[in-house]
Amino acid sequence: MKILQVSTTAQRFGAGIAAYRLHKGLRSIGADSWMLVNSVSQREDFILSPTNNLGKIMARLYPELDRIPGHISRSPPGVVSSSWVPNRLISRIKAQSADIVNLHWVNGGFMRIEALSKIRHPIVWTLHDMWAFSGGEHYLGESTRYKEGYSVSNRPDLETGLDVNPVARAVGPGASHGGSILYAAAIRIPLFGSL
Repeated sequence: MKILQVSTTAQRFGAGIAAYRLHKGLRSIGADSWMLVNSVSQREDFILSPTNNLGKIMARLYPELDRIPGHISRSPPGVVSSSWVPNRLISRIKAQSADIVNLHWVNGGFMRIEALSKIRHPIVWTLHDMWAFSGGEHYLGESTRYKEGYSVSNRPDLETGLDVNPVARAVGPGASHGGSILYAAAIRIPLFGSL
């Protein structure tokens, strides 16, 4: 069984490190695990990242483009991912012929939410934050806007520009998905020992 771990990064940041550890742990017990990422700290077997110059340039450009709606809403950096940037992730996933696709943190322009309906493999989505159901925000704190609806009265004080969250909610990860997805919360359990 081929398992494809899809994560914006490998070996960096919390979710990227968790995805990498899962990948390494699965490989250590003989599973056919691969990672598909936008960027890596160092090249490694079984980790697929952009290799040609154009791919590397786009890998750096995607996160910058994805931040534009956050700038428009004047959200603090890293608070919102809009996932609006067109890319070729689906063709890269299809090329791997995986039996299971495990999504991790796929923000920063790495995955458009429309991609979910085009993935023809069973999906496990490990939730490293709240983006998958909030529509754009990574951590909501006490906010329940994603459930109550977006209005001026429940808008966070830190956001002062155009409110892009209602649009992100309508077309983003919190919108309906036609297929089945198994969501899994990320928790720390030492299954494979120290990696």
